[in-house]
Amino acid sequence: MKNKAFFKKLILICFSILFILLIIMCVLLYKVQKKNETNIGVSIPEKQDMENDVYNNDQVFHNVQEILESYGCTYISEQEEPTTVIYLVFGKSLFNSDGSNNRNYYESLINALAKKLIKKNFYLYDEKNSIQINVSCDFENDNISYKINNISNYFGTANGDLYQEIENTEIAQYQYIPISYNVLYNIVQNNMYLIDELGEPEGEVGKYKLYQNGTIMSRNFSGKVRNMIFLEGYDGNVFTGVEVGTPLSEIKKLYPNNAFGSIEEGYLGYRTAELYVFFYENEISVYGYSYYEQKNFEDILEEYLNTNDLNRFTERVTKLWTNYDEFEYDRGNKSLYLTYPSIGVIINIQNNNSKGITICNNYYLSDKIKNFIIENKISLDSSIDALYMSERNRINKT
Repeated sequence: MKNKAFFKKLILICFSILFILLIIMCVLLYKVQKKNETNIGVSIPEKQDMENDVYNNDQVFHNVQEILESYGCTYISEQEEPTTVIYLVFGKSLFNSDGSNNRNYYESLINALAKKLIKKNFYLYDEKNSIQINVSCDFENDNISYKINNISNYFGTANGDLYQEIENTEIAQYQYIPISYNVLYNIVQNNMYLIDELGEPEGEVGKYKLYQNGTIMSRNFSGKVRNMIFLEGYDGNVFTGVEVGTPLSEIKKLYPNNAFGSIEEGYLGYRTAELYVFFYENEISVYGYSYYEQKNFEDILEEYLNTNDLNRFTERVTKLWTNYDEFEYDRGNKSLYLTYPSIGVIINIQNNNSKGITICNNYYLSDKIKNFIIENKISLDSSIDALYMSERNRINKT
């Protein structure tokens, strides 16, 4: 009887121990499972806990639109074939105004879409904010990775302060100033190329040629007008209501939105649809400019960033754009000084360092050039308008 009681007691103890161990194992397995469900396997060292204020793992969603709207996004449309593409406007920017990033938000949204509904590779495309995210899902290995604007480890690579500087960079404000029907009007219509109406040069002053009895100076390159200056003695209006010598106070009344200078400083500078225009007491200086996506240049630049071949870069850029303002190249020391004020590019490379390529605020910022800047491959100076700087240099030299 004692033996039976002992064995019953032993069996009861064993079952109790096994039961406790089973409970512990279940708890541990549950925690591991929850951790695997909430971590996203991005290509960065740390894992992000997705159970935060914008992600509820227990929430049930019936479609992509519901998920996006729960994150404050605007749903636009979806494309299923050949690859799933979701068009949207994100509820948050990549970086905040203080330079901090919204990595938690984006990784949480990616995780929710991938694990709750899509479960395969997909794209998120925000055209308004120029954000494209490529998401790769590998559920066999419990891994989800992503690229933002084709950059892996985006938040570890991108500079938040630069991102904000890019977002706040813009060309000088616009002012409509109609050109009177004159030689300048015809040159603008001819895409800034010289015309017969201007006549033959009558002399030279430094880098400028004189025309029409010395009332026009023009700096030309490859048959194109780089800078034209109307001097005292030029007969007639250059712009509607403005001739050489028109008081700055009158010009300000006609055209109040000057981007540069002031009456007190003795000049007023403007950006119109075709020209940069600078009015002084005794002359009017004008420049043509280019403000559109420079795809060919950016392809050349991308090749240089990949190969570091400065010789080829120099050859290709100077062939693409022959109207450079300044050019010095030292092949042996791998240094290049090349400026294009009318486009907004200043190249001052030393020791083959691509950071010497500076984009100014009058350069058209495409998505590709933005990414080069964010990755710290080239430089941005949002405070400089290269064409305005060129005009100030001209004035200071005279």
